[in-house]
Amino acid sequence: MPDENDVPPPDYNPDEVEERIRVALRDLQDLFDLRTAARARGDQERVRNLDQQIPIAMRRIGDAYPDAERRLLWYRKAEEYDSAGMAEKETIAMSILKGLGLLIAAPLALAGGVVAGTLFTAGAILYGVGKVVGGLGSALTAGFFK
Repeated sequence: MPDENDVPPPDYNPDEVEERIRVALRDLQDLFDLRTAARARGDQERVRNLDQQIPIAMRRIGDAYPDAERRLLWYRKAEEYDSAGMAEKETIAMSILKGLGLLIAAPLALAGGVVAGTLFTAGAILYGVGKVVGGLGSALTAGFFK
């Protein structure tokens, strides 16, 4: 008679995990879209209500990830958002929204790198654009303003 401890663990189905993450990400994106619309209308009560829901949605994303590192990343983002002032919430929302589309479309293996590197990548892109613009300006002015 087999021992109950000899039962193999359930199969890991990455497609199911990825879909659960995508659904949670879409839910967060929907909340941010609703928040943006409420701010545009000047509906501060609705914005405050959504600001309470957004950290919960972030934690749900963290809960959907199978690894602790990504789960902790989303929990930290939720805590950061929850404790931020209105202007800081805007900044946090913008940084997250920039990467959400990629996260929803990317496979799980790539998504972790996207989450971890979103801010770094955005900064690197802006730095690179700045260097190109600076170089063009220098070339167009023959180095006069260098």
